[in-house]
Amino acid sequence: MNPTYSNLFGRIEHEAMMGALVTDFTLVRGGSMHRANGGYLVLPREDLLRNPFTWESLKRCLRNGEIAIEEPIETPVFTTKSLRPVPIPLEIR
Repeated sequence: MNPTYSNLFGRIEHEAMMGALVTDFTLVRGGSMHRANGGYLVLPREDLLRNPFTWESLKRCLRNGEIAIEEPIETPVFTTKSLRPVPIPLEIR
């Protein structure tokens, strides 16, 4: 019911460790697109269009047939080493 970018496509969480942000594979969180893969996903269109990056990213996923977990903003505030999971094939309606 809340189609934000991270709720739909997932996110990579970070932990603060000794003053630095770190992550590993256990902090990768899937989104609604991952849970609905192979089935149907029903979204409220008004809420979808209100969230930045979400509509364009949804169209790109459907066109390319894959889900990629990535940060919506390419230039993060803090430069940290991060993960880039392999895109997952998408079959959704």
